[in-house]
Order: sequence, then structure tokens, then C-alpha cells
Amino acid sequence: MRSLNLEGSPVAGKLQTLAFAMMGIGVALTAMAVVMGGMQHFYAVWTLGFSYVLGITITMMFFSGLQFLVRAGWSTSVRRISELFAGYVPIIILGFVPVILGLFSGELFPWSNPETWSANGLKLEEHQIHVVHTKDAFLNIVFFLARIGLYVCVWILFYLYIIKGSINQDNSTDYTSTKRNYKIAAPFLIFYALTITFAGFDLLMSLSPTWFSTMFGVYYFAGNWVSALSMIAIVVVMLHKAGHLKGFVTVEHFHDIGKLMFAFTVFWAYIAFCQYMLIWYSNIPEETEFFIHRTHGGWEILAWTSLVLHFVVPFFVLIRQDFKRKGNVLVIAGIIILVANFLDLCWVVLPVFNPHFSMNGSEFGPALLLFGGLLFTFVAQARKTNIVAVNDPYLQESIELVS
Repeated sequence: MRSLNLEGSPVAGKLQTLAFAMMGIGVALTAMAVVMGGMQHFYAVWTLGFSYVLGITITMMFFSGLQFLVRAGWSTSVRRISELFAGYVPIIILGFVPVILGLFSGELFPWSNPETWSANGLKLEEHQIHVVHTKDAFLNIVFFLARIGLYVCVWILFYLYIIKGSINQDNSTDYTSTKRNYKIAAPFLIFYALTITFAGFDLLMSLSPTWFSTMFGVYYFAGNWVSALSMIAIVVVMLHKAGHLKGFVTVEHFHDIGKLMFAFTVFWAYIAFCQYMLIWYSNIPEETEFFIHRTHGGWEILAWTSLVLHFVVPFFVLIRQDFKRKGNVLVIAGIIILVANFLDLCWVVLPVFNPHFSMNGSEFGPALLLFGGLLFTFVAQARKTNIVAVNDPYLQESIELVS
């Protein structure tokens, strides 16, 4: 078995420095959120940042599991990058703790105490309180905590079986771990689809408990998926330039990752448009209020910014075949998509707590803190674990890829 990790690599040192810088800035901005906005603002921005980083981390496991499900050959050289990011799963789930504290405080989720909840002069009207109470069977503290417990159990099992199984294959003389992953990938991906959907409902959609949308789970998944692909693209390009993936990754892999980024940028825009169009067309008050609150009071700035950065710019950057084969282009597109996805979640979360556009920078604090932790964990994993699945049966097919 060939050892291929980042121990002693300058790239690992740079990524670690970046991770520490992000965490330091994140701590400072998070503290500013508490000082300037109080605990309610902290709970709001924590839920925002946590939902952003959690979605990317969990979807890294989806990327790995999907490759096993379809027995993909092309991705074998890059699959391990997603698995190293997935090493953050046992840590990121601790981020539920502040969310639960916000739940019990009655300041975060309006449904937890609809009669008394308020934020910056906002409160639920009598008819809204009635609508919220019609959902008491689902939106109640006991069932909410039970669902979180279920999500955590499923994700930990996903990590222990799929991700650990893939990594253990590096030290095995047979393909037992890989063959097991082929069999268990399908049920795990079904549970991923269910848990990421309901996590989106619970963490984000239930902040607007009178709103109805059956498409929000797919909307949340689409943003996570294209963001995870962007992270993989950025790191693969960095490691390739540093020579760590020499002989394993070529521009053919850049091209295929770029095609996925392009396709699911369009998919995100399609889901976002369909959700908006169907709600606009039906014109049901309980549905339209979500967009009314987010297209007035200055929040329309984020709406248009998200549209441009999340769809228009990546679409024209990645539409050309030759651009998808250039590492620098993938990195630029990936960074734009990551920023756009965060701003999109700002547009979903922040209007719940303020009817008028208001951002002072503290909103980025928890996201930077948790994202820095994601990078740090990746480096720590990559220093002791191979960055390529060196004993995978499809590795040679991936090396010989022609896109």
C-alpha cells in the first residue's frame, strides 16, 4: 500500500493557518453578535451558520455514498477528499446544543411559544398563532428533540459504516469493506434524503412556522450539494497544483467536477424558481407571506444578490467546456457558490428576526467559526489518512479517465 497523506506538506500548513484565522475571526464576530444583538441575535446567527456548515458536511457523506451506490469509477481519485471533510461529522453535530438552548429560551423558534414570541417589534398575529397551533403535533419540543436525536444517530452510523469503511479499505488486502459499502449505500442514501430534508424543515423552515412549502427540503439539499461539490473542486485543484495528486487526478477530473457544479447550479435555480412560481401563482396568504417579507424592507437586496451569485455568474463561468478544465476557474466559481449559498441562507433566516435589512458582520461569525473547524478537521485527517483511496478496485479506471 502506498502512503499518500499531507504530513509535512506546505499546503496542509497553509490550510491550517487559514482555518485558525477563520475560527479566530468567527469567535470575535460571534462575541460581537452577543454584545450588540443579545442572545436572540446570537441564536439566530448560530442557527444560520450551523445550518450552512452542517449541510455541507453531511452532504460530503452523500457524495461518497453516491459513488459507492453507482460504483462510479471516475470519482475514485477524488472521493477521499469528501470523506476527509466528513470527518467533521462527530464534531459539527455538537452545534445542535446552542439551537436547543435557543429553543428552550423561547427566543429562537416562534412555534415554541407563539403567544409571547417577539423580535425587533415583530410578533405573531392572532390568526398566525392559530395556524401555528394547527401544527402542534409536529412542531413541539419533545418531537423536535426526538427528530434531532434521530438525525444524529443516522449521520453517525453513515459516517462509521460508509466513510470509515472506505478509509479502512486502504489497509485491507481484500475488498470486503468496499463490497459492504456497495450493499449498504442505498439504504443510507435514503436516510440521508429524509434527514437532510427534515433537518431543513426543522432548522430553517420552522423559523417561519406559518409558511407552507413542500419544496423547501429539496431547495436546502440543492444548495448543500452544489456547495459540497465546490469545496471538493477547490481542494482538489489546490492539492493537484501542489503535486500531491500527481498521477491520480488530471484535467479530466476537473472537467467532470465542473460539469456537476454547472448542472446543479442550474438545478438549484430550477428548484428556487419553481418554489417561487408555484407560490406566486396559487397566491395563498400562508405561502406568499414568506416571499413578501423577503422582498421588502431591503431584504430584496439579498434576494437579487443570491440570484446573481448563485446562478447567473456560475452559469456563465462554467458553461464553456474549456473553462471547466481550468483549475483556477473552478476555484473562482467554487468560492462564488459558497458565498452565494451562505447569503441565500441569510435571506431565509434573518428576515424572521428583523423586518428591515440589517447586517453588521456578526452574521458571519458562527459560519466562519464552524467552517474553520471544518478545514482544520480536514487537515488533521489528511495528515494521517491517504488523500486518495489507494486500494480501491476502481482506482485504475479513475486514473485512466477520459471525459
